Amino acid sequence: MGRLHCSHALSGSSLCLLCRDGPLVKILRFSHDYLVNTGGMMAHLQALNAALVKISSVEVIQTFLVGTSHMGELEASGQVERRGQEWIQSDTGIRLFPCMVPMRSKGRTEMDSEEALASFERHLEKLLEREQPDLLHVHIVRHWVQVVALRVARRHGLPSVLTHHDGMPAKSEMVEILREATQLVDRTCAISGFSASALPGGPVDYQGFFVDRDFWNPAEVDVDQVQRWRRELAPDTGHRLLVYPARFIPRKNHAFLIQGIYWLIQRQAIQDSGLVPHLALPGPTLPERHGYRKSLEAMAERLGVAERISFLGNLAPAALRSLYAASHVVIYPARNEGAGRCHLEGMLLGCCAAVANDGGLVEYLQGGVNGITFSPDSIEELVGGLESLLLSDEFRGRLTAAGRAVAERLTLGRYARDHVELYRKLIDEASP
Repeated sequence: MGRLHCSHALSGSSLCLLCRDGPLVKILRFSHDYLVNTGGMMAHLQALNAALVKISSVEVIQTFLVGTSHMGELEASGQVERRGQEWIQSDTGIRLFPCMVPMRSKGRTEMDSEEALASFERHLEKLLEREQPDLLHVHIVRHWVQVVALRVARRHGLPSVLTHHDGMPAKSEMVEILREATQLVDRTCAISGFSASALPGGPVDYQGFFVDRDFWNPAEVDVDQVQRWRRELAPDTGHRLLVYPARFIPRKNHAFLIQGIYWLIQRQAIQDSGLVPHLALPGPTLPERHGYRKSLEAMAERLGVAERISFLGNLAPAALRSLYAASHVVIYPARNEGAGRCHLEGMLLGCCAAVANDGGLVEYLQGGVNGITFSPDSIEELVGGLESLLLSDEFRGRLTAAGRAVAERLTLGRYARDHVELYRKLIDEASP
């Protein structure tokens, strides 16, 4: 495809594989709502892109679907900028190739209509002709637009890889989408063994997961902000701060956790100890989910625990970092998660992890060794586990130290290098 391919082996942490006529590989990455989605998985993809562009042997370009008004909002917020005729992601310098599509109700991007699919197909055809990438990487296969992307790549003879980030598909249509996508793609990857098990047939490369140690670093924490969180949420020595950062959607299991806090407070041992659990719930609320969040707030009022639960809204990453550092326990009670990030981030910043034993969340945890686990359907298991952590500083401290050691091994640099190695392998296999 007009670029010189080197055969140097990867060694250590060095990936400076320069070629005389430019980057070794040009990777076109596609995730349908890149930059627009505010969830943890989009932060995951942005962090991976930022790591890939630091590798001198790789050029990353990104395409995605976006409504015209969303693109204006991204520019106004400083996330993207125009340079001549091109869009650039401001913090990484990645060239962006947005496909403008209609908006549907409640400010969401339309991506399933025939119009949107046809528009993206034309967009991708022109992009491949113009940029001549060496490989297409599709992330998060939930819509027919991902299948369209893989069909176009197949027509052009372009090597392709997809990464499945989710758990078991919730709808029959998603099963069909995944089945067709895995038949079209050259290599299928997953972020956990559980995600891999959700894919229909065929071999799956398990790429693993990461946590960005450079950002979720105790040395980068704003100590003054930590103290402000403690004054606001856990002002007395007997307070124990629990944190669960997540979008307010039913699968994240907030209602279960709120009930757990109610029953934790009723435990005689907790009352006798004088400990005061307080739950912090940061996270974005999608426009169509305001009613769901209101129902959670009403539940807390009805159970009499509203003073013990703080709905904090969507926090800036630095504010969330200091909240982790102020907290004792990070909880992740969600169902059917491909992997999950917040417990790993909290573990790096000194929280003990309490995680549902459902899906891929427990892939790096062993209950009673480096965290605690519980069924996302058992209030008794949740409450019993939290009680054991809160009543024993020694037990919690031991699990916290072991958990931090696990999280420190899941480096972003390693994750990016694994991707480069996979990209090179696929491109070499496709070369004549």
